[in-house]
Amino acid sequence: MYTEDVEVSDKKKPYYEVVNANLASDGNYTCRVNDRHGRTFTHKYIVDVGYPPTLYEASTHLTSRWRGTLKSIIYNCDSYAKPQAEVVWEFNGKVITEKDILQGGATAKWGHYKCTVSNVHGSVERSFHVNSTIICFIRRSLEDENIPLMLTTNLTLPGSWRQSHYKLFSEVP
Repeated sequence: MYTEDVEVSDKKKPYYEVVNANLASDGNYTCRVNDRHGRTFTHKYIVDVGYPPTLYEASTHLTSRWRGTLKSIIYNCDSYAKPQAEVVWEFNGKVITEKDILQGGATAKWGHYKCTVSNVHGSVERSFHVNSTIICFIRRSLEDENIPLMLTTNLTLPGSWRQSHYKLFSEVP
């Protein structure tokens, strides 16, 4: 830790300035001042240097022939930041929660994902489109339409799906 003896006069107030602060500047600082009467004054300070989020390198596997759980989408927006960054998710332009992604729910679809990662020092966004030929289409028996279907890692239907209401079709090219 850097220390400096400063002589104090009545006309001048001592101070310590951290110039070009970086992570090495983080820490506890103590200022001790002795006056002309022999009294010592001590003040303690904490310097906490922060920085805006920086996203990890993008995972290219999420945009082409993506496999796996929706949890892996979350890792595409992990970042370095101090203080820790918060993430806001959008799916096809609609704000969703990370819980929605983790549970699969309505977000178990192909489409456009966007995350905004931010803290008090700044923000950064990443957008990516998830499409996969690994996911098959199923037909809703009550509605004559095809919808994408995610399979679990052991290639079974998620427990919330009732197989009796759906007919599996071949993989989409």
